[in-house]
Amino acid sequence: MRFTQAYARRSGKPIHFIRCRDDENRERYYFLMCEKQKLELLRTHSQGSRILDLADYGTILLSGFGNAVSEADKQTMLEKYDIDVTSYFN
Repeated sequence: MRFTQAYARRSGKPIHFIRCRDDENRERYYFLMCEKQKLELLRTHSQGSRILDLADYGTILLSGFGNAVSEADKQTMLEKYDIDVTSYFN
């Protein structure tokens, strides 16, 4: 098991893949490490039209533009956090 994944499991802060639009209506994606309760709050708060700061809910490991994770960002997650993000899309 990879270090970051093991830490996420032990700490109760799993890593979540989130897609949304930013304040300029551009498609974005994020890998967010947060507690389950914070993720539920994020889901509740995102139902409105207000702009949210994901950093208020957890730690942003990586973010990018578009609706698909670029190969460069996949490589960054692997090199920086030792996480193979392809498992998030199977």
